[in-house]
Amino acid sequence: MALLDLDIISELRMILEDDIHAVATQFAEQLHEQLTALQLAQAAEDFDQIKRVAHLLKGSAANLGATDLATAAATLERAAQHTDMTQITPLLFTLPELAQTTLMALRDLGINTTSM
Repeated sequence: MALLDLDIISELRMILEDDIHAVATQFAEQLHEQLTALQLAQAAEDFDQIKRVAHLLKGSAANLGATDLATAAATLERAAQHTDMTQITPLLFTLPELAQTTLMALRDLGINTTSM
């Protein structure tokens, strides 16, 4: 599996043109909020909230071509569905680093992920 799906990103660039930067910036902002929400839900052992946030993250990451992040979120969603904290804890430990790596890879492709 690749960190980013370059075909999806290429298609988004064609469709969105310069608006891809705004979309990527919104994704990065939501990603930060989602990671925080996941940590809070983990601390509260709120499996329903983990499942909801992981589902949102899975969709937004897939739409932007962030395949590894989408896959990790799907795994987290399934673990929450099965109320399996032994799977959730290591996933949430590695998710922030994967998120940072994904955002850096987008920036390496010339896609801005920060507000101007």
